[in-house]
Amino acid sequence: MSITEILEQYNIEQLKEYIGQLHLMTPSANTKEAIVRELAAYLLRPNVMMERLSVVSQEDVDLFLAVLEDEIEIDDDNAEGAVRLSELDYVAITEDGMIIAPDDVKEAFLEVDLSDFLEMRESNYWLRCCIGVLCTIYGAAPREILYKLFCTRRGKSPSFEDFWALYRRLPQDLNPCIDDGETIFERFFAVDPSCMDKVRTQDPEMFYIPEREEIEEYAKNFCLIRDENYQGLFDFFKERTDEFDALHAVADIYNRFAMGDDFADFPDFIADWGIKLNNEVETKKLLDLVVGAYYNTRMQEYQGYTKKEWIKLHGGDTADIGTVIVAETEDMADTLSQYEDILTKCGFVVDYTTYATEISSMVYPEGLDGDGAVLNTRKIYPKDICPCGSGKEYRFCCMRVDQND
Repeated sequence: MSITEILEQYNIEQLKEYIGQLHLMTPSANTKEAIVRELAAYLLRPNVMMERLSVVSQEDVDLFLAVLEDEIEIDDDNAEGAVRLSELDYVAITEDGMIIAPDDVKEAFLEVDLSDFLEMRESNYWLRCCIGVLCTIYGAAPREILYKLFCTRRGKSPSFEDFWALYRRLPQDLNPCIDDGETIFERFFAVDPSCMDKVRTQDPEMFYIPEREEIEEYAKNFCLIRDENYQGLFDFFKERTDEFDALHAVADIYNRFAMGDDFADFPDFIADWGIKLNNEVETKKLLDLVVGAYYNTRMQEYQGYTKKEWIKLHGGDTADIGTVIVAETEDMADTLSQYEDILTKCGFVVDYTTYATEISSMVYPEGLDGDGAVLNTRKIYPKDICPCGSGKEYRFCCMRVDQND
């Protein structure tokens, strides 16, 4: 088997996108065969192999080195690593559940200086862990914040200039962030106007800097499961599904909350993960854990702090945090109303009004050309899409104008 056979599984549009991500010139022939040949030659360069494999964990490197010696059967311990390595196109997963390395990959890797590679991997993988945390708990941050994250690693820290040289050497198609010279931000921020508004309102002096152990935990679990509510959620899900799905369900919840999602889609989310609630007692227990997790998640909106920490930092009263749930979107208000009885039994108070604004709107029951326009009022919440059509959240758009009237 060769790496060419792996690349031939992509269609020509995917191959062109791959070429673009790697900043390579499209071959003049512009055929699938020519593009595959160009990609294969590039990926088999020893320095390219070193750079691309340097962003994976030591466990994944150990798996790759073992596969170079002989094909390995996929099991529960190596399944995720096998997928990550296959996404780099240096191994293939066969239909009968084996991980194999192409012959030309084995031959090319012989030219790699293993000690240099392992040293590069130590720095690049740690940098990739820090970037992952930045994407999750900040979404966007000044360049200095990523440097601070990197320097939480024990040992000698690089200078700021050396650190950015290291950052620039990361394969860009494996880096989920963009650097605009001042700010590091997740790629989707570039196309979401609300997200870019968040970037402009962030205070660079107010970012939470997690400890090394937190960064390592996120890299391992894709969430900070050390919080007792998330540990409780993991145990709750593990009783109803296998450990692999339980961990991914918890990570999904963590990332949704970190990026600003609320409870609005929670019933659908639970159904998607196949979690069945058999009675009110189970529903009460789950809601209790989810609400606790929500208020103890490090969120982008609060620059990596939890909502409780953020209120305390700004001199607010945290006595009610965790017991009062404030609706922040219309969908969230609707969902909370469905579970209000159970939430009340859990000791929670649902607040529908603090963030709500009454706005007027014209409704035309008989169409725009008909008679009888009706003036209605409805509630809009800060995180709802602004009705003016800008695509921004109301709090970053007309809410500012309305408050100044």
